[in-house]
Amino acid sequence: MKKLLAMVLALVMTLSLAVSASAVKADEKINEDYAEAVAVLNGMGVFKGYEDGSFKPENNITRAEVATIIYRIYTGDVAKNDKSGLYASYNKFTDMAGAGWAAGYIGYCSNAELVKGYPNGTFQPSGNITGYEVLAMILRAVGYDKNGEFTGADWALNVAKYAEQLHILDNVAKTTNLGAPATRELVSEILFRAINVPMVTYTAAFGYQNVGLNGDKDGKLFQNNVTLGKKNLTSRRTTRPLTSSAVPPSPGPTRPVMRRPSSLSSLSPPSPSPPRTAKFTTSPAWPRIPSSTFTPTARRRTAPMSSLTTRKTASRPCRAA
Repeated sequence: MKKLLAMVLALVMTLSLAVSASAVKADEKINEDYAEAVAVLNGMGVFKGYEDGSFKPENNITRAEVATIIYRIYTGDVAKNDKSGLYASYNKFTDMAGAGWAAGYIGYCSNAELVKGYPNGTFQPSGNITGYEVLAMILRAVGYDKNGEFTGADWALNVAKYAEQLHILDNVAKTTNLGAPATRELVSEILFRAINVPMVTYTAAFGYQNVGLNGDKDGKLFQNNVTLGKKNLTSRRTTRPLTSSAVPPSPGPTRPVMRRPSSLSSLSPPSPSPPRTAKFTTSPAWPRIPSSTFTPTARRRTAPMSSLTTRKTASRPCRAA
């Protein structure tokens, strides 16, 4: 079964690369380190371009647009007439009156606790998003931030720590300022790498776990948890045309008069069933532990904290994304 899933994902990626030529116009140039990510996400119908057929890889991307992409990844709902509108009234931020087309995507993500907004109660949907904020959103979708580590003065450092350990930033140059507005091609790379790491579950006793019980199938007691890509996107077509995307059909949302944020709606959107949790290991949730060598006490070498300081950082609000 594992081999079949691996073959399916490989086929998706291969077919997606075949349509990479249609992902951008002939006069557009994508960073070659990010080209695979752009092609695959576009082929899956997750991260699309503009109606004129362009992708504009070096353009900045808004928080509303990224929330839309996170919604598609987390739910697998990439249909043209998706169900995001059901969640348009779920928003708990103070500046959603002008969110327009993005209200449903933001509403779902906020109630699923994938996005948290700013300390003043706003989401700022039309504002540019930073690399750290993108990482915070997608890492929550993978299963992190259950212990509130993406809140407080060190949230960006914690986000970078997990991203480095999971190899999400392997193709991103060390000189890249993740505290600056992120480009569309950089966001593609971050999201693509993140959907290919095992999802995690959290318990106070064992922390984050990216493995679960295998029922001793194939003679192996444990197996890696499923990835977001395999769980939600492997059955999607990979030859979808590059039309309308997480790009607003009209000018970006405006900000109304501030008001106090409302409490979290009790009508929380349905969320996928959590992956099985390993209860017989105290090892941290390092990615991709080979099944043949895994034991309950096996540990992966972590990236030294000193390596994280090589990336440029910027002063950010106390809450991420």
